[in-house]
Amino acid sequence: MTGRTEFAGRNERIDRVLRRLIDEIRKDRGLDRITIVTPTNQASFYIRRSLAKEGLFNVDFKRLEDIAETLAGREFEQPLLHDLQASEFVFEAARDSSLGMKLGGANVSPQLQSALHSTFRELEMLGDEQLDQLQDQSDVQRELVNRFRKYRRGALVAEKAAALVSSGSHPNRVAALGTVLLVEAAIVAPVQRPLFDALANMPDSVTISIVDSDEENDPANPTILTGRLKPIAVPDVAEEVRGVVRDIVAQARSGEGFPRMAVVFEDDSYSSRIAEALELAGIPVSGPDRTALSDAPEGLFVSGLLDIFDGDFSRLDFTAWLAGAPVKDPVNDKSVPSARWDAISRTAGVTESVTNSWIPRLDRFSKNIVRHAKRSDQLDEGNANVVEAALSDADYAIWLKEFVVGLSQRKPTDEENSWSGFAKWLRSLVSDYLLVSTADESPKSQSSRLTTLIDRLESLETTGSVPTFDHCAGVLLEQLEKRSAGLRSLGSGVYVGPVWT
Repeated sequence: MTGRTEFAGRNERIDRVLRRLIDEIRKDRGLDRITIVTPTNQASFYIRRSLAKEGLFNVDFKRLEDIAETLAGREFEQPLLHDLQASEFVFEAARDSSLGMKLGGANVSPQLQSALHSTFRELEMLGDEQLDQLQDQSDVQRELVNRFRKYRRGALVAEKAAALVSSGSHPNRVAALGTVLLVEAAIVAPVQRPLFDALANMPDSVTISIVDSDEENDPANPTILTGRLKPIAVPDVAEEVRGVVRDIVAQARSGEGFPRMAVVFEDDSYSSRIAEALELAGIPVSGPDRTALSDAPEGLFVSGLLDIFDGDFSRLDFTAWLAGAPVKDPVNDKSVPSARWDAISRTAGVTESVTNSWIPRLDRFSKNIVRHAKRSDQLDEGNANVVEAALSDADYAIWLKEFVVGLSQRKPTDEENSWSGFAKWLRSLVSDYLLVSTADESPKSQSSRLTTLIDRLESLETTGSVPTFDHCAGVLLEQLEKRSAGLRSLGSGVYVGPVWT
């Protein structure tokens, strides 16, 4: 059983190879655990779905990152590492002034943090020798590599997991994996290579390596390459997307099933364009949901709220928040009258500052509008319901003032200069002011995504030094832009997703 199995993906399906190996293991070891290591969660889903047709029991599907956390994650004080925690390791590496001042230091903006995190992901593909060469090129490159190595020391558990497997120091943890089948369907990053090799060298483990045939890779055979790649010229992106839809429809008419088709891209802006075009054509879509939380009403609620506090309750920020997000009044749990409040605050001449503008001008408006209406009524200059309308506007103005005053009392203080304090503050505002539809209760709903994000932010309390409120808010806004909302019915339609998935 131990060894390496290579096959051309065109000639033999990977699920057939795995089924044959699983059957052999079952003959020798009954229903003992089997762990299949795959490159991505999507690959796990498709393989599991195919294998399950003939029965599947006690078989786990994990990525290398999951194996590392399972084996060595408990050796660290931090909880299991996720993207947000990795981002905080980047932040700590960027704040280390001893490593230089060209790419970080005492003040690290969210933009620099995000750029470094993206660069570090690329550097993870390099080995130590390549990093040494990069480091010798300039002072900036030296600082970049040093910061990356500091980040990797804090964030990487793969090396520790590899050492644990090789040394046999924790045999129970390794034994819990059962028989390991490694699917090498993509290049293994150097930072993960030690763990991959350690698992591959375990007794009874098998590596399934997917390789293309020499014929397919032969550049001297233009017929094959021409059949696989068909360049097209289009005037704009819209026509490009329409062309993709036409090709899919043509394939479907020729008998090809939608689950056997895929549209992949590098630029994330294609995600919504392609998915919307396919759905309009009545074509089912599957794959990762690339909707950013920042585009959803719940994301607009959070970003608008931060803008209000940052801009000292500017009327424009406040009314934009009410117009773009589902906001309720915590006093009565009712949706706020955004259009009415916009008109009243504009007429009252509100600009910014609760104390200097909102309170005095709304008070003056509510008093003057009733006084003028009554005077016009006495002089018979208005219609019959002018006083009634004025009293209604005055009531709405008083309601608006009380709402603004109540919200201003929730302004962040020094207590929010920590992840736990920031998360608690944000969670209370979401609970009190976000109007959630009764139909929006599924685990995949946007409000559930927001709740999960806040929980993940709170888990960062265990990493690094105490952050500031501005840093917490910056990380939150960055995460709202992330396009990863889970999966959309994988295997039931045309796969639409980035190339890396």
